[in-house]
Amino acid sequence: MTPDELARHGWPAAELDNAVAALAAQSGLPQRLDAVTLDAAALAGNAEPVTNENLDRIIRQAAAGRGLQAERLSVGYGDVEDLLRFAGPALFVYPHENQPYLLALAGGNHRFLKVLSPDGRLLKVKTESVLPLFAWKVEAPFRVATEQLLHEAEIQGADRERIQQRLLKETLADSRIQSCWMLRLNDTAPLPARAAATRLGSRLALFLTTHFIQYFLLIQAWKWIGGASLTGQIDADTLWPWGLLLLSQIPLTMMTLWFQGTFNIGAAQILKQHLLQGALHLDADHLKKMGSGNFLARVLESDALESLVINGGLTALLCFVDLGFAAWVLAHGPQAGLLTALLPLWVGFGGMLIARYYHRCRHWTHLRLKQSHQLTEKMLGHRTRLIQEIPHQSHQQEDRFLAETLAAGKAMDRISLWLDLLLTRGWMVAALAALLPILFQPGLNPLGIAVSLGGILLAVRGFTQFNAGFTSLVQAWIAWREVRLLVAAPPDAVPIADPRTQQADTNPSGNLVNMRDIHFRHQRAQAAVLQNLHLQIKRGERILIEGPSGSGKSTFAAILAGLRDPNGGLLLLNGFDRATRRDQDWHRRIALVTQFHENHIFSASLAFNLLMGRAWPPQHADLQLADQICRELGLGDLLDRMPAGLQQMVGDTGWQLSHGEHARVCIARAILQEPELLILDESFAALDPETLTLAHTAISNRIDTLVLIAHP
Repeated sequence: MTPDELARHGWPAAELDNAVAALAAQSGLPQRLDAVTLDAAALAGNAEPVTNENLDRIIRQAAAGRGLQAERLSVGYGDVEDLLRFAGPALFVYPHENQPYLLALAGGNHRFLKVLSPDGRLLKVKTESVLPLFAWKVEAPFRVATEQLLHEAEIQGADRERIQQRLLKETLADSRIQSCWMLRLNDTAPLPARAAATRLGSRLALFLTTHFIQYFLLIQAWKWIGGASLTGQIDADTLWPWGLLLLSQIPLTMMTLWFQGTFNIGAAQILKQHLLQGALHLDADHLKKMGSGNFLARVLESDALESLVINGGLTALLCFVDLGFAAWVLAHGPQAGLLTALLPLWVGFGGMLIARYYHRCRHWTHLRLKQSHQLTEKMLGHRTRLIQEIPHQSHQQEDRFLAETLAAGKAMDRISLWLDLLLTRGWMVAALAALLPILFQPGLNPLGIAVSLGGILLAVRGFTQFNAGFTSLVQAWIAWREVRLLVAAPPDAVPIADPRTQQADTNPSGNLVNMRDIHFRHQRAQAAVLQNLHLQIKRGERILIEGPSGSGKSTFAAILAGLRDPNGGLLLLNGFDRATRRDQDWHRRIALVTQFHENHIFSASLAFNLLMGRAWPPQHADLQLADQICRELGLGDLLDRMPAGLQQMVGDTGWQLSHGEHARVCIARAILQEPELLILDESFAALDPETLTLAHTAISNRIDTLVLIAHP
C-alpha cells in the first residue's frame, strides 16, 4: 500500500473522539465516557496541525473524555521507524486534502504496522508506507532538493528511493518530529484497570496452565517408568513413551519461564507506576515531618516490595498446585484417607507458624527502618556531632539500638528455622509414621507404597514452596504497610480542561488572579497562617510582598502556585479555579522560584535543568534562548568556563555551582517556562548587588506580571 493510498484510511479531525474510542477498544484499554465538548473546529481547516498549539490540548481533551491519557511524543528523525513499531496505540496527524487527518496505529512489529481504519478494518502495512505521512513536515523542504540531486545524478529504479532515504536520514538527523500522541491509561487508573490493560490476568493464566501441564506430564512419566520397574517390564516399548514425556519438559519449561517473565515484567511495571504516581501526590508538609532518614528508609523498602510481591505471590500460587497434585497422588495409594486428611492439617499448622513469623518480622522491620533513619540523620549532622557531642558517648545509643535489632533478628530467624524444619522434614516424619502400620501387613503392595512415597515427596516440594512463598508475602505485606505511609493515593479523576478556559486566556482585560477570603492552617496547628486574604493581580503588575519570618509569605506563594490547597476561600486564574484547570496547566502558567536551597538542581546537564519546564528534548532555538537568558542573568562567565557549555553535567555529582549561580539558574529556568505570572520567594537572597541588578533587569525585560516576596 502506497502512502497516498494509506492516507485515505485516516480519520478526519471531526471524528477525533470516535478515533480515540475505536483505538482504545482495539487495544484493550478500559474506557469510560465523560461529558466533554470537543473543540474540533479548531482542527478543521488547518493544513499544518503540528504547529497549532490547540492540537495537543484537543487530543488530550478527547482522551480524557474516555478516561485515558494522550501523551505527545518528541522523537528524532532517525528513531521514527522504532517509534512506529512500538508506539501503538497511538495517533499520528498528517495533512490530506488540505485538512488534518489522524492515522490510528494499533501496534506493530519489525515487519508490519497495524492501522485501524474508520470502517473498523485492521490494515497491515509496511513502515515505509507510514513514514512519509508521519514525517511530512520535516521531509517536505528537503525532499524536493534530494529529488533534484538524484535527477541530476541520473539515479533511477529501486536504488533511487533507498538513496533518497539515506540522504534524508543524514540531513535530518538532528530534526525532531512532534506529530504523534500515544494513548495510555490515565495516571489515576486503579490497579485492576492497569492489570486489565496489560492483560496481566491472561499472562498469569498461561503461566499456571503451562506449569500445570508440565507437572502433570512429569508425574505421568514417573508413573510410567515406576510401574514398569516394579513389574519388571522395562523394554524399548516402555522407554520410548517415558523418554518422550521427559523430552516434553524442555519446551514446557521454556514456555513456563517465558510466561513467568512476561508476567513479572508487567506486574513490576504496574506496581512501579502506582508507587510513582502516589509519590508525586505526597503532601509537602508530611514529607518534611518524616525527615530524610525515614523517607530514605521507606524508599529502599519500596524497592524490595516489587520482587517480594511478584516472586512471593507466584511461589505461593505454585505451592497450592504442587500440594493439589500431592493430594491427588496420595488419594491413589494406601492409607489414602489418613494421608489426605493429614495434608490440610499440616497446611494449617504451617499457617500458624507463618502468623508467628509475621509478628516477629514486623518488629524486626520496624527496628531496621528506625536504624536507617537514625543513621541517615547522624550522617547528615556529622559535623555538628564532631564539634558538640561528647566523644565517649557518641556511639552509646547506636550500640544499644544495634543490640535490640540483633535480638529481634535472632527471634525472627528462630521462627524461620522452625518453619523450614517442621513444614518439610516434620511432614516427612508424620507421613511416614502414617504408613508404618501397613508396612508390616502381609501381602504388601510395592506399587501402592511407591505411589504414597511419591505423593509424600511431592508434598515436600509443595511445603518448600509454601515456606518460601508465604514468607516473601509476609515481608511484602510488612513493606507495603511501611510504604503506604509514603505513597499518597492519587486523585480519583483528573479534571478535564474546559475549552472556555482557553478563550479566557486570550482576553487581555480583567484580573489574572483573584484571591477571595483565603484561609490556611497547617495540620495540627492552632492558629491560621492566612485568614480572610483578598488579593487581585492584574496583567502587567509588579507586586512586592514584605513581612517578618513566619508571617505566611512562603505559604501564600505556595497556595498561589498551586503547591498547597487552601482550607477555604476562592482562588481563580483567568476566571477559573484549579478544579476546572489541571494542575499541570496551572503550574505551567504560574512559576514559583523559592529560595535557592529549596530549589533543586538535578544531576543532569545544565540544559536539562534550564529547559525542563519548557521542552525536552529541546530544539536548537530553545538552546539558543537558554544561553541568551543565562548571559542576561550574568552567567556568561560560568558558561564560558564550563568545557561542555550548556551540556555540562551539574548537580551533586557534576559541576558545583555557587549559591548565587544556583539561584540564577533557577530564575532562568522559570523565565524559560514563559509563565503568565512569576513568583520570586526571597530568590535574590544569595545575590550580590551587581548580580542582583542584572537579574532584576533580565526579569523586568522578560516577565510581564511579577510577585516579589522579601523581608522588610
